[in-house]
Amino acid sequence: MKSLVIIRGYSASGKTSVATEIAKRKRFQLIGYDTFFFGLNRHRDFLPSDFKITFSSVLDCLENCMKHKRNVILEGALSPIHKWDVFDIKKILALARKYDYKIVRILLVADYKICKKRMAIRKSPVHKGTFDQIAVKIRDTPEKGEIIIDTSNLSMAQLLEKVNAHIGQRKDVD
Repeated sequence: MKSLVIIRGYSASGKTSVATEIAKRKRFQLIGYDTFFFGLNRHRDFLPSDFKITFSSVLDCLENCMKHKRNVILEGALSPIHKWDVFDIKKILALARKYDYKIVRILLVADYKICKKRMAIRKSPVHKGTFDQIAVKIRDTPEKGEIIIDTSNLSMAQLLEKVNAHIGQRKDVD
């Protein structure tokens, strides 16, 4: 059975780093929600349609991967934060069920001060108010069945070990 691994969390919780490493090591297709959003929208003033286009594009990409029987990692904040955001986890889960995918849902959290330090080190462009809004929204709304991992004091190797324990060790084979 193929897998859909959903890794969500707020800025600097480790989601992109761990998803990229797992995708590389296990040959999973990696779909970065923020990559889609900011790749399609290079301006600061977002329009309501920007959110619709992004979600529709991600769903199309996911379905294409599933039609071709690829293991997939979807990563990002993955929580409707903005008033125009149309992100809908139910549609993603329905798609995975349609193609008979095993679903693994992981929420990465970390101490606020540690995330702020991580963001400063990498010179993250995330605005403080946006970070605060996303962090509170995600931390306070874990989804049913999500595996919660606190990354505050974990090295990348330790985080990879924890995530791998939940998704299995086999490689994707074409």
